[in-house]
Amino acid sequence: MLNFSEQDFMSFKSMLDEYRYCESGMPFPDQRERILLHTPHEDISFAFTQEELLQLLKLLDEALFMKEVYTLMRTEPGFR
Repeated sequence: MLNFSEQDFMSFKSMLDEYRYCESGMPFPDQRERILLHTPHEDISFAFTQEELLQLLKLLDEALFMKEVYTLMRTEPGFR
């Protein structure tokens, strides 16, 4: 995700926000249910348990919040 453009990041976050775990989960060989997520990059996919997906969503929200903070800091009067 470090190489995602801003548009890729927003697309990925929007996609995650719309996922319904109970409709998309599937059993894996370790008998745990996971959801398989594809990214804007064709060669990259992720598999998450429900807990991992919720944690990722929280972290993406925090990253977006910090991006907004840094944007505001650059536009505030007195920024050097």
